[in-house]
Amino acid sequence: MSEQETFSETITQDDQSIELQVSSDKDGEWWLKLVDKDSNNTVWEDPFETSDEALAEGRSAIKEDGIATFIGNWDS
Repeated sequence: MSEQETFSETITQDDQSIELQVSSDKDGEWWLKLVDKDSNNTVWEDPFETSDEALAEGRSAIKEDGIATFIGNWDS
C-alpha cells in the first residue's frame, strides 16, 4: 500500500463527544486513535488489519467503557 488513508467520525454519548480516527501506514496497517475536544488522545498500541476492524474496536471500547474514559488528560 503506497497511499495512506484516514477516516474519522464523531461519537457523542452522555452529552460528550470524541473523534474516532483510523489511519493507515505505508505497510497497510490500520491505527486507532480517540481524540477529545482538547486534543487529548488515546492511541491503541497494536495495529489492525483493516479499517473496519479498527472502527469496530473504537466503537466497542466507547460503548463498553463509556466515553468519559477517553476524555481528559490522564498524564497530569
